[in-house]
Amino acid sequence: MDFTRIEHYVATQVSATRYSHCLSAARETIALLQRYVPGFTDFDSARLAGVWHDVARQWTDGELLSYAQEQGIPMEDEEVRYPMLLHGPVASRLLEQQMPQVDEAVKLAIRWHTIGSVAMGLLGAALFVADYMEPLRRHLHPGERDTLLESKSLEGICLRVVESHLAHLEHKGKEGAATTQALAVYLIGGGTFS
Repeated sequence: MDFTRIEHYVATQVSATRYSHCLSAARETIALLQRYVPGFTDFDSARLAGVWHDVARQWTDGELLSYAQEQGIPMEDEEVRYPMLLHGPVASRLLEQQMPQVDEAVKLAIRWHTIGSVAMGLLGAALFVADYMEPLRRHLHPGERDTLLESKSLEGICLRVVESHLAHLEHKGKEGAATTQALAVYLIGGGTFS
């Protein structure tokens, strides 16, 4: 995989700060998989998912919605109401167009990194968590990252991130996406990613 070309492309699509976040999310995704999934070996896919996940993050709401509609991308109700959330599915489609041979797990991870889903898989769970807690993130409370890393499994840390996400939305008077809520129920019930 030509990461020089991939990283150059992403760097031309986002701000320097966003690009740094993408690189950090890629490193964090790999670190989470190494920590929680000892048998995982496809670190190129993990790196690709992390680097690429926010490639469309700086598109306008109108651009995201228009592209998703033109491409026939299935959208959740929350993604239609808040089109910024579409940067995940749009980035996934852009990757598929630029790299048709890319593994389905990478596309699913990128597609669901914004709102989470039971369908996001192992790589998706790692990216979802990494996007939330990579070291450059400023929204974490002091010590929160260390507390999250006390989790015994990827599913455990993912559930903590989902619960934090849903609590944040509730505080703002918003309801979490149906897929996010279903993910919480799945993880509380002992569901695992394979």
